[in-house]
Amino acid sequence: KPVKSRMLAAFLGIAFGAIGLHRIYLGYYGIALAQIIVTLITGGFGVVWGFVEGALIFTGHIFKDAKGRHLK
Repeated sequence: KPVKSRMLAAFLGIAFGAIGLHRIYLGYYGIALAQIIVTLITGGFGVVWGFVEGALIFTGHIFKDAKGRHLK
């Protein structure tokens, strides 16, 4: 399988983190669902979670996908 892009994952987290799109891209489907639920329950404040994760991916603090492969 192709290696996932760190920059794309970071962008998805920052731009679409409220719906967990970056987690879906990385293969973490359960966490993505949790992010959607948190965003709905909090009236949209769950967007902070995805934004922070996007920043962590961008800075290299989150660096693997769900299968343990390093992001390029």
